Amino acid sequence: MKKTAQSSLLDLLVRLMPEWKNEITVIRTRRQPINQKAAKALYSMWSNTKNKLSERKFKKPREISAEELNAMEDEKLITRKGDEIEVTAKGVDIIKTMVLGDERSVYEDDGKVMDYHTAHANTKPRNLKTGKIASHQSTNWYRRLKS
Repeated sequence: MKKTAQSSLLDLLVRLMPEWKNEITVIRTRRQPINQKAAKALYSMWSNTKNKLSERKFKKPREISAEELNAMEDEKLITRKGDEIEVTAKGVDIIKTMVLGDERSVYEDDGKVMDYHTAHANTKPRNLKTGKIASHQSTNWYRRLKS
């Protein structure tokens, strides 16, 4: 069964230019969510200053398990070179999001690492409703008629 009424512009492009099929399927793929365990491990590694070698390079921390390191590497947040770990550009973006999205104050900090998806939602702009100044003219039609 072929859906003809629900075809998209991308389907039309594939029919017109079949050699572009691989490039168009890349456009269709959605961004996969980040693994929470990998994001939390990356943030905890970044916040621990004793293992920091340079801006993006860290010594392999003892607190992080091999499973968490593999998850970070699978998500392409880090690259490993022996005992050194280098944070990739994607990892830097994850850390920025988690730092800027944390709305807790210093006094509320309970030592827990914020969830990446919550931090990402906190960085998105919100529709703020502002108050309006009421007009001084009466909107009651009967009062306007009398005056």
